[in-house]
Amino acid sequence: MASQALSAVPITCAYIALSSLLIVCNKHLMAPGMFPHPTALTAFHMASTGSMLLGLYAWDPTFFPMMKKAGAQFQVALFYVLPSGLFFAMAMYFSNKALEYNSIAFVQFCKEGNVAVVFLLSCVAGLQAITWQKLLAVSVILTGCFLCTWGELEFSEIGFAFQMVAQFSDSSKNIVMEMLLGSTGLKLDVLTYLAFQAPCSLVWLLAWLKVQWTPAIIPAFTAHWHLLFANALVAFLVNFTAAIAIKKLSAMGFVFVGVAKDLVIFFASSAVFQSPISSQQLLAFPVIVLGLCIWAWVRSQEETEISAETQCLLQKTPLPVHSKNDLGRRCRQFGV
Repeated sequence: MASQALSAVPITCAYIALSSLLIVCNKHLMAPGMFPHPTALTAFHMASTGSMLLGLYAWDPTFFPMMKKAGAQFQVALFYVLPSGLFFAMAMYFSNKALEYNSIAFVQFCKEGNVAVVFLLSCVAGLQAITWQKLLAVSVILTGCFLCTWGELEFSEIGFAFQMVAQFSDSSKNIVMEMLLGSTGLKLDVLTYLAFQAPCSLVWLLAWLKVQWTPAIIPAFTAHWHLLFANALVAFLVNFTAAIAIKKLSAMGFVFVGVAKDLVIFFASSAVFQSPISSQQLLAFPVIVLGLCIWAWVRSQEETEISAETQCLLQKTPLPVHSKNDLGRRCRQFGV
């Protein structure tokens, strides 16, 4: 276990660095006079990601072990991936759009609230059970997010609205992704899922781009094409390293990776863009981190309990009545 954790350190550091770089690059590109066209930028990301995944599949198909199964059940895969592609496209578009109005530090604060959004949507979908420990963690996280929003020195209502739409879209995408990759779906590997998702997202984005098309996109692309291609490469590498990190780390470990990434982006944005940070926001971040730690502890306890109960079944050891009643529900939650 220790050697597995150590082997994940390099790829985890690469993910944090690349993800931070992507946020900073997107903020720079969305500035006036650069490439302030979020729909075109998002569509370019998806087209580039799809092309790179196609090239990776042609180079070594073993990176996509479930591709043949997905191809054999194409209609089932499309049923899940098409709405997921829409949610992913909306999340990327509105996230880039929000950067026009919000500071990077404020966006990162808001993103910590995704845990609460995913939890609520998971409860609606029947993927999570409500417990007082989880409600405590969610309440602490939402308190931190409220402090952050209230303490934003350059608060923009429309920017906040864009960010909320982006987060709900991203959370909805994650729920659909869990259903597809988990025990109730096709159990696809992450890269095969991304290979299906990229073109589905691109279809929605191209349709929206046709509505929003402006002649200014072409000269802006021509003037900054080298930055856009570099930005698209970074976006692909973020998805690629995230897939490897998720495979090597537990869900709890990846939560802490996300917190570390947000810390890096938080302080980097303040240094690079001179983003103003209020004392209230400095207080909000440890509150959010505390909520995430509580959430990670609760998940760890549940995973330990479901593992013990599954082991009891394998050994045919009698279980308490309450454990028997809860086992099926918990197995569905954790994909056992």
